[in-house]
Amino acid sequence: MKVEWNRKYTTIAIYALIVIVASLLIAALIFNFPKVAAKVDEITAVLLPFTIAILVAVLINPLVSIVEKKLLNGIKKRSAKRKLAILITYVVVLALLAAGVWYVIPHVLESITVIYNTIPTYMDEIGGLVDIVVGYFPGGVLPTELADMLEEGAQTIYHWLRGILPSVMTAITRITSGLLNFLVGIIVSVYLLYEKELFFAQGKKILYAFLPEHAAEVAVSTCRDGSDKIGGFISGKVLDSLIIGVMCFFGMLIMDIPYAVLVSVVVGITNIIPYFGPFIGAIPSILFILTADPIKAIWFAIFILALQQFDGNILGPYILGETTGLSSVWVIFAILFFGKHLGLVGMVFGVPLFAIIYALLKGLVQYCLWKKGKPLDTREYSSDRHPLIK
Repeated sequence: MKVEWNRKYTTIAIYALIVIVASLLIAALIFNFPKVAAKVDEITAVLLPFTIAILVAVLINPLVSIVEKKLLNGIKKRSAKRKLAILITYVVVLALLAAGVWYVIPHVLESITVIYNTIPTYMDEIGGLVDIVVGYFPGGVLPTELADMLEEGAQTIYHWLRGILPSVMTAITRITSGLLNFLVGIIVSVYLLYEKELFFAQGKKILYAFLPEHAAEVAVSTCRDGSDKIGGFISGKVLDSLIIGVMCFFGMLIMDIPYAVLVSVVVGITNIIPYFGPFIGAIPSILFILTADPIKAIWFAIFILALQQFDGNILGPYILGETTGLSSVWVIFAILFFGKHLGLVGMVFGVPLFAIIYALLKGLVQYCLWKKGKPLDTREYSSDRHPLIK
């Protein structure tokens, strides 16, 4: 007996089956979220060296290109030129990093030890200041609410300082234990840089194999544009933060503010985080200096405020420009979302990662609109074509 398939009902059945399967998968994901999250963490840990390799390759690639095109332009054999360019770049970069670590780490550890040991003395000084303040009140007795508030504030600062310094030491230990992943990442990044044209060509080949021609062209253009923006953002942000860290160091030396190396490292590293970085770095730095010299802490607060204004209004825009193409709302969302799930690494790399996702979604939307013959300009979808819409 020959079965006659109804095209309409067959299509409905297929869509219904897809919806049911998708619903079951989503339900399984929700009810087994802890196990799924643990498995994702395992996969992330395995892929960590490759993630490091990609980030290193993105950072190093502009330098490799400069060395290859400017310094080694006379070498005709492309493979030899690429190998020599990678070797020269890595030797110079790793030598600079090693020299910086050799100088910075001992000073940072020394500053942490000094701060940790002076906390009890600092708390005694706070107690003395409280006694002086109490002497100005009638009968030498503080109002109960004010006394409780001062005591609670002092205890909060004490426990915070006691807790954050061991956390810093733990972070340093984890960084040291993660050197193996870093070394593997460095090795893989060398291969990525040497064969970058091959990987780009393979990716383009896959897109043209599975997508319509116009969709593949949009995807290639989007990926190329996103790659340029992300590379520019990461390398520019690292350069910007390095300059700010150096300026902070010399500024603190001129003003004779203690813990110059430690504070400059904190300020430089946290400055990589957009928007929130300056505040994240300034608050603990002020508290560190406060343990040694309260007056110098005030001067540092003024100095770091001026430095951050210079970075936010002059240096940062000059180096970075509009590298990611994201609005401020999406930048803040990316920092909060990826920071919640990936910690400090997420706060640093969340913006470029979200910029890639944003670029891919934008390309997909543009392609779908093009297929439907709809306008691509966002202002066309505003009732008054508002000039602030880009």
